[in-house]
Amino acid sequence: TNADKLSLEQRGLKHVPLLEGEEKLKQLTLSYNEITRIENIVSLPNLTYLDLASNKLSEVNKLPALQHLRILNLSKNQLTKIENLEGLPNLDVLDLNENQIAKIENLAKLPNLRILNLSNNLITVLEMPEAMMNLQELNLRKNLIGEVGQLGKMHSLLRLYLSNNKLASVEGVRSLPALSEITLENNPIEQSEGLLRNLRTQFPSLQYFNLQKVTLLISNLS
Repeated sequence: TNADKLSLEQRGLKHVPLLEGEEKLKQLTLSYNEITRIENIVSLPNLTYLDLASNKLSEVNKLPALQHLRILNLSKNQLTKIENLEGLPNLDVLDLNENQIAKIENLAKLPNLRILNLSNNLITVLEMPEAMMNLQELNLRKNLIGEVGQLGKMHSLLRLYLSNNKLASVEGVRSLPALSEITLENNPIEQSEGLLRNLRTQFPSLQYFNLQKVTLLISNLS
């Protein structure tokens, strides 16, 4: 075994085990268990990767300060709220796919977040209350998004995935100068006249629409 990696997946665990003397541990995998609470992480100050996917977490209780944590996977749980992530200043990837989250919030203390996956949740409004200057990928596929709310600056955002929602318009989505990829399949907006041309005007860096190259789509239109 590699001293800095530990995998305890599919062990029928109901609790995060107390790992004493494991200060060097960098990667901890606890997926596919029956864990209901995040605990006993405080003795692992050097963690860079924590995987708690496919458990029974209903809330993110207070996480200890994990200065080095870069990847946190909480997908396929029963979370209803984004909360208590203040102690993760260097988090790079946050995976919250397949939960029951209804609102995008409480991300201000994650200034270095680059990839945020909130697909398969219950979000109704596309909003980002805080500026997320380093965010490059925002995945909101398979939610209930029908309106655009307040969006903070996301000057680094390259990829925005919005397929399988209820959007009739994305006019409120402004100030995404770097956006090169957007997906909007299975939204009412698909029926709107001149959609592709409007998107190109709105997002000058756009290169891919619904995973197809924009230049090819444009030449097919004319």
